[in-house]
Amino acid sequence: MNKFDKQKASDRWEILRQAILKKTKDEEKHKKTSMIEFVSFNLLTTDQVLDENGDVWHQYQYSSIPSFRARIKHISKSFNPKELIGFNNTGNVCVWPAEEVLTYWCLENRELFREKKICELGGGMTCLAGLTIATSCEAEVVMLTDGNEDSVKNVKEILKENDEHLKASQVDASVLRWDRPQEYNNLTEMFDFVISADCLFFDQYREDLVKTINTILKPKGICVIFAPKRHNTCEEFCAIAKRKFEVTIDERYDAVVWDKHIKALENSSDIYDENRHYPLKITLTKT
Repeated sequence: MNKFDKQKASDRWEILRQAILKKTKDEEKHKKTSMIEFVSFNLLTTDQVLDENGDVWHQYQYSSIPSFRARIKHISKSFNPKELIGFNNTGNVCVWPAEEVLTYWCLENRELFREKKICELGGGMTCLAGLTIATSCEAEVVMLTDGNEDSVKNVKEILKENDEHLKASQVDASVLRWDRPQEYNNLTEMFDFVISADCLFFDQYREDLVKTINTILKPKGICVIFAPKRHNTCEEFCAIAKRKFEVTIDERYDAVVWDKHIKALENSSDIYDENRHYPLKITLTKT
């Protein structure tokens, strides 16, 4: 990776570093206006719930769908800098704004997934969007994936916790690395929909991500990705994707999200950065 490529990903690693590494009180004060402070558009409501083992679970609900609820748990471990640069550890810190918006979009459009097969790629340690589909509509298959084994282990625990709320006929969690075709060749043309959030900044894996999506999507299948611009990472991904898909990019895809975005620009400009936080909606249609 050259110096320019390293710079494009540096913002993300800095956010991760700040969220994971222990800091002194002086450092905390110094980082008071850091980008890590903006973590949510507050599209969903969350409550913390303690289980019998003393573990903290975050229960997500959505006011427009009173019956919906999904519980997730974050991995209770500290990551060292070497682990942070491993394959797709980005979701091991918190639910990022792009995953929150994807989750909201899936709830608002849940009827799209009824009796369909869906795969979430790079879902991190919660796969919240995929879990939301599995708990909010009668999908045929929902497959939750990430390239990190610790993440998938945590997702499997999350599925057990949400078992009584699952509406999908089949829900699974498994490790899937985009650079290892042997891990997904058995899924060739299986899914009607692929969903993903904020996974486009991996310079060395963009080609692999496009190949993975193309392999596992059915003909005329649709992939929906929510990701912030992050300089020109979205543009570079879409250029690759256009070789195999019809690609559309939407900036104003939902009135509620757009209003939250505008208010964040107006009222939280010290911590809110459109380049890092506001996700575009990218749709790939397999021709």
